[in-house]
Amino acid sequence: MSAQRAAVKTTYDVARTLQPIYSGGSLALSGDGRILAASLGEDVLLSDLTNGQELARVEGDGEAITALALTPSASHLVVCSRSLSMRLFALRPSDTDDEAIELDLLRTLRPHTSPVVTLATDRTGTLIATGGADGVVKIWDIVGGYTTHTFHGHGGVVSALHFFEVEVAERDDASENNKKRKRKSRQEGAESDQAQGETQIQFRLASGAEDGKIRIWDLHKRKSAAVLDSHVSVVRSLQYSPQEKVLLSGSRDKTLIVWDSHKWKAQRTIAALEGIESAGFIADGKILYSGGENGRLRLWSASSGRELTREQEPGSETDEIVNILHYPLLPYLISVHADQVLNFYSLKTAESLVVEETIDPLPIFRRVSGTHDEVIDIAYVGRDKSLLALNTNSEDIRIITLNESDAEDATQGKYFGADVGLLKGHEDIVICLDVDWSGHWLVTGAKDNTARLWRLDPANESYTCAAVLTGHAESLGAIALPHTIPQESSAAFTDPLSHPPAYIVTGSQDRTVKRWDTTKEMKGKLRAKYTRKAHDKDINAIDIDPSGSLFASASQDRTVKIYSAAEGEAIGVLRGHKRGVWSVKFAPKDSQAPNSGNKGLIATGSGDKTVKIWSLADYSCLLTLEGHSNSVLKLSWLPYRPVDARDKRGPQIASAAGDGLVKIWDTVSGEAMSTLDNHTDRVWALVAHPTTGALVSGGGDSVITFWEDTTSTTLEAATTAETERVELDQKLQNYTYAGNYREAIVLALQMDQPARLFSLFKSVVETENPDTDSLSGLITVDEVLGSLADEQLYKLLIRLRDWNTNVRTAPIAQKILWTIVKSYPAPRLASLRPQGKVGAKGSLKDVLDAIKVYSERHYKRVEELVDESYLLDFTLKEMDEVAGEVKAITNGTSQLGLQRDVVMSKVPGTKAPPVSSPLQISNPLLTSAITHPAMAQPKITLYVDIVSPFAYIAFYILKNSKVFKQVEVTYVPILLGGLMKVCENTPPLRIKNKDKWINTERQRLSTHFNVPISQDTPPGFPINTLPIQRALVSLSLSHPQALEQAIALFYENFWAKWNDPIKPENLAAILAVALGSEEEASKVLERTKTEEVKKVLGGNTTKAFEDGAFGLPWFVATNEKGETEGFWGVDHMGLMCDHLGIKRPESKEWRSLL
Repeated sequence: MSAQRAAVKTTYDVARTLQPIYSGGSLALSGDGRILAASLGEDVLLSDLTNGQELARVEGDGEAITALALTPSASHLVVCSRSLSMRLFALRPSDTDDEAIELDLLRTLRPHTSPVVTLATDRTGTLIATGGADGVVKIWDIVGGYTTHTFHGHGGVVSALHFFEVEVAERDDASENNKKRKRKSRQEGAESDQAQGETQIQFRLASGAEDGKIRIWDLHKRKSAAVLDSHVSVVRSLQYSPQEKVLLSGSRDKTLIVWDSHKWKAQRTIAALEGIESAGFIADGKILYSGGENGRLRLWSASSGRELTREQEPGSETDEIVNILHYPLLPYLISVHADQVLNFYSLKTAESLVVEETIDPLPIFRRVSGTHDEVIDIAYVGRDKSLLALNTNSEDIRIITLNESDAEDATQGKYFGADVGLLKGHEDIVICLDVDWSGHWLVTGAKDNTARLWRLDPANESYTCAAVLTGHAESLGAIALPHTIPQESSAAFTDPLSHPPAYIVTGSQDRTVKRWDTTKEMKGKLRAKYTRKAHDKDINAIDIDPSGSLFASASQDRTVKIYSAAEGEAIGVLRGHKRGVWSVKFAPKDSQAPNSGNKGLIATGSGDKTVKIWSLADYSCLLTLEGHSNSVLKLSWLPYRPVDARDKRGPQIASAAGDGLVKIWDTVSGEAMSTLDNHTDRVWALVAHPTTGALVSGGGDSVITFWEDTTSTTLEAATTAETERVELDQKLQNYTYAGNYREAIVLALQMDQPARLFSLFKSVVETENPDTDSLSGLITVDEVLGSLADEQLYKLLIRLRDWNTNVRTAPIAQKILWTIVKSYPAPRLASLRPQGKVGAKGSLKDVLDAIKVYSERHYKRVEELVDESYLLDFTLKEMDEVAGEVKAITNGTSQLGLQRDVVMSKVPGTKAPPVSSPLQISNPLLTSAITHPAMAQPKITLYVDIVSPFAYIAFYILKNSKVFKQVEVTYVPILLGGLMKVCENTPPLRIKNKDKWINTERQRLSTHFNVPISQDTPPGFPINTLPIQRALVSLSLSHPQALEQAIALFYENFWAKWNDPIKPENLAAILAVALGSEEEASKVLERTKTEEVKKVLGGNTTKAFEDGAFGLPWFVATNEKGETEGFWGVDHMGLMCDHLGIKRPESKEWRSLL
């Protein structure tokens, strides 16, 4: 491999991803603070807070999660959703992965007639309380799954629950009969006094509701012990202090109330002056904490009610505290905010308080971002580029670390992707950012019309604002710093923290650009050196060239302008884009391309879906790169390092677009070297590491993807694989030539070369001198086939299944199958299992079923051929009776392009008619045979989408009804949603009454035709089947023979027995069954990401529309005369039979279609 070839980056793989762990809603913490269970959309994610790793994921049931709870020991997880279900899971360590957790679903319950709003577990983790929107409170045994208590009394939604234990005198717990007894003797009185001094622990449950009332429930007596009525709004938090024997309640009426647990009277009311969302005790009940709508954690004295923390400025709406997580043994509190950020507060200061002194707010020592929301821009920061600055659609900039940490405690964890800094100062959403060469100076522009210059000192954990740039009249959408590296001997190089960038360039929606000069003595604000009116529309991007003498601005007016950085005068304009330009980037220093001159290159990305490369010598367009299907939003040049002076290779550039893809381009040839796909939404952010070339991308799906350059390893692996293939190929040829069939067959199975294997079997079966008593043709091959290992035998059955689907290869497959059936006992064949397949039990049955179905078709076809062969005998016999002896001749029609000669008759004493003249024969049978030598076979094209139950019924009838056995059926996957959109057709489920009718019709038709279909619709129906339809298209391109079986399997798992075929693991397993190979299934799935598959699926949908389709099922039927018509619906299949000239059966199901 040449050095130049290795330098070109052609392949990238996903090295790591940062994905959301919490998207808002319910969450819970284990007692040791390690495991966080958080709702993520409709799923629940369990994360390890010590290292940020995902421990387990609970798939949703199609509805939003309303509440979840984790027992203190993390032994059980309870999940409730709007579907009114409550799922109980047991947690245990994974058998295969030490850093993972396995979840076993114990049971699914329906606890209330309305959604569960809040959950609480007791200290032991054996009981769980559920509070419903119906005002009912229930207590459940977690292990047994049964109800232990049901309490009624609340007049509204139950909003808070809390288990606690109280000391109760045994006298108070005596039975009513004992209370009525009168003891008059002194001995009995003494005994009573003694009993009065004895106490026992009893369980209580406190519940609060939206009516402001708190009810205390006695779990022993199963009734209400007290009703606390002082709040006037929703009660959001309840907690009991066993040391102080008081209950704390927090409400949205902006008060905290401390209740005496003996008399259940309000002991103290604290005016918090903010709606309270969470409150509790620390320091053995001596200090209260609270959090709410102001977004600030506050501490209060439990004895006096005085606030202990100094007054804090209220936060923004996104800072609102929605929950606070804490256990008594944890040395910290975790506040959960509305923007899904978790803040960790150290309790050392609070727990060391001796007297009620005023203290500073508790320090935040760690932050965890539940989600980074929409990632708009990113940049490597720090001298070693070990940090990443994120612009996440908020007014703050987040700094995360890319280093690993061995910390084992949540108080110290700085793992890969952990938040280590937060830049606060902007008052509105940050739109753009840029970093200088050193990584220590960062600039940001925001919608608050200002820009800020930040000084980043990661070594000292110092991230401060050095200057504020004010002057623009509208939002700042573009900003840039010079990236010129100073000389290594200069002070600016050795001490970059003391030497800010020379200047800053900003661009705004006010259509102007400004230059700001910086100084060491900046006092917080800078003034613009000059302001230039630059464009006629918004400015989207600015970049400064490597020398720092030029800068470029890109605008929505479809132009890019080049300026002198010193004077701010425009020296060039780039015109050619048809839409607004989103990104502009100068090429690295010394990078050249053919015909570019010696002044360098500049690249632009536009809303017209193209990337253009321009010469800075004459500002001409050198190359247009096309390939994206949506706007190009971001560009990043890869590091350019020529191998030597002879290296004419140009630099490479990466582009990110609204189609969710990242592409790597060769700027010399204009070819896309690689397409990277790991996002489900538009990719806004893209940056290349300045030395390694590793890419980082972020987008609207809240996912940050780290791409690793795998060019060298891929080339090495490809070279090694090719060498091995050539060696094995030669070895296979040698075995075949030498007649060493055992090694040849085993090697062909190992190499997974079905064509070679079939050729080998064909030569054996068609041998001119077969061995006597041989099943296959050669006894040596019989011996080989009779001694295969289970894995080899299973692979061979897979190949036989595929060959058996084709008329040309079926005879060979049948011969080999006959040999296998005769060579192995039935129990051995029945015990075969695919090696290494998870959940593939019983897949052999599917393979044998496929072999059986096609074998029956072949047998029937042979029977029909035998029956048709008697036609000639009958014709000749009839002619003998009419005209005497007949000598068979042919008319030479094969020379006219027909498939075969047609038999003609010759009557003695007459001349055979010439080939060119029409035959004059009175016998109608012979006349028919001559006039129609090759009638066209009836054909049906059925457009399918797995989401349509009626398409399933039509597919099942076509596949299994004898009516269509002689019809050539083609199945074409389309996207029903796309068809409906093109037709501007309203989905049936949105039409009143029709939504009910289609369910009735589905049940009626499935019953008539014995179609195995569930009476209930799949959860979350209608479901987006795009992954399945793309997989079917991919399969049709590479393995068309397996398409019918794959469609049948998908329909079965979707409609007959819900097995969620949308899940990636289920989707892969179904394809593996259809193909008989996990490897082939993986290839099919990988191909679904290609543009080819997407275009074919779109083309199929368009073709269905052009064929007249407006819904499914849609048939295109062509009869023997070549006449084509379209038919819609199962109820029109009878008319379709009439069009095809097929006789309809008289059975009741077909009569129902009249």
